[in-house]
Amino acid sequence: KMGCNGSSAKKDLKMKALMYKEKRKGHDPNSQLIMNAYHFPLLENQFVMKASTHVFDPYEVMERLGKGGFATVRLAKYKGINEYMFAMKSMRKVVDEVDMTSSIINELNLLNKLDHPNIANFNEAYQEDEYIHAILEFSPGKSLAQLYSEIKEPLPLIDTLKIFYQIFKTAAYLMKKKIIHRDYKPPNIIVEKTQNSDYFGYQIQLIDFGFSRTYQDSLNDKMVMGSPHYVAPESLNQEYSYSADVWSIGIMLYFSICFRYPFEDTDEEELFRKIQEQELSFHPKEIWDTVPEELKDLVKMMLEKDPMKRIHIKDIPVHPAFKQIHEIEDSVTITEENRDKLSRYFTRLNAMERKFLKYSTKFLCPSAKTEYC
Repeated sequence: KMGCNGSSAKKDLKMKALMYKEKRKGHDPNSQLIMNAYHFPLLENQFVMKASTHVFDPYEVMERLGKGGFATVRLAKYKGINEYMFAMKSMRKVVDEVDMTSSIINELNLLNKLDHPNIANFNEAYQEDEYIHAILEFSPGKSLAQLYSEIKEPLPLIDTLKIFYQIFKTAAYLMKKKIIHRDYKPPNIIVEKTQNSDYFGYQIQLIDFGFSRTYQDSLNDKMVMGSPHYVAPESLNQEYSYSADVWSIGIMLYFSICFRYPFEDTDEEELFRKIQEQELSFHPKEIWDTVPEELKDLVKMMLEKDPMKRIHIKDIPVHPAFKQIHEIEDSVTITEENRDKLSRYFTRLNAMERKFLKYSTKFLCPSAKTEYC
């Protein structure tokens, strides 16, 4: 662990801050082309990168939904079927002279093996000389960051709990799939208000798996991932596990309650020092004094600096902080016996049958809920 003083510690922090900035620009010294350009093997199924058909032939591309350093996301409509809207994520294959193809394919491989109501379905992909276009399920909501910038103050606590309960359940599902997301932050959580207000009232969708890795792959990846305020202490020492995701979501939860970060500084080097060394405190006091002790206890357990002592992701959804959510859930969910039967039936379906069943259920019964975790 780094000390507060000493030239070696400061030099170490400066190097980490520099590496972090380079990674966010797209400079990945480990990036290399590792798979065939048109056909990529998967752990479960396979998808074919289409080159013979242009992406704009079957899809009508509409307004831009968002733009980042690596990709642009636009609304797309499948021609001839007006009600089927998709999100088309167009990713540059080369960024600042660095080949990003392997990173893109890694993201699509991971998405293709996931099937969860809070994660966008990956449908297909097209490639051109400069871009790879991924066709994803579209969520008509807005990011948590956009929502916060519009409302200017924290949501009612019960709404925050409803949103984060789904985030935790999604993170637990990813852990079952042995995947670490590594970039939990408000811009990567899409929130849509639903008509089913007697349940959650909000439907979330986790997006952007560009930094995600399987647990095994993360052991060999020594780059600092994520956004500065959300990076876990151990990640600054190039150590990754599911606990790093728990920390990042804990920072999100803290911010969502009071609109402030627990560790703040305009200097990235000093921010990293505080993340690793500064004791957690709850501020502003006037807000946190109104927060139930169970919820503060959960935040403390998530922001434990020692990843070995940090609360396990699977234990968070059952924490007493979510007592109100459990009461709502118990009033509407099916019995464990029937849930197990449905789960066994669902897993026997192939990928196409599962997607058809999910789309049919959404169309015929919009208020229906499926339990995946």
